[in-house]
Amino acid sequence: MTEWNREELVEGLRRWVDGRPDAMVAVDLLIAHGTWIDALIDEDREESPNYVRKFVARNRLGTLVFARIYWRAWYEHLQSSGHTYGETAVKMFGVAASLAAGVPIDLQHALRSLDLEHARLVVDAVATTAHPKAWANTKALLTDADAQKSLTSWV
Repeated sequence: MTEWNREELVEGLRRWVDGRPDAMVAVDLLIAHGTWIDALIDEDREESPNYVRKFVARNRLGTLVFARIYWRAWYEHLQSSGHTYGETAVKMFGVAASLAAGVPIDLQHALRSLDLEHARLVVDAVATTAHPKAWANTKALLTDADAQKSLTSWV
């Protein structure tokens, strides 16, 4: 398989899901989390249970790269294989697969034990999926409020 680089992979994933908001949110969740982008770039052998490139098809159209995730197959692999990925990474992928492709997950199990950073990523993804414009406005207000709070803490 040809070498993958981060920029090309991220652009290809986003290009494939362009126009499909739920899938875009899921891809953005994977990108923000980072583990799965690193795993796709990694050079694990195909026989390794950590080899996940087989769940992403990469195609070229001229100079454009498209990368399509096979969400359900990848999720099922993570549920049954002897991989060494951490529990948080698997849970984050499950949330993304559910948002993108309707893969059924146990949300209570997926959210349990997430640290604050990962919980925020999931909240952002779910809120963006539910109400993209309203959530964007809310995030802007929260950012402004945080900025105001940090400014007033100096006084």
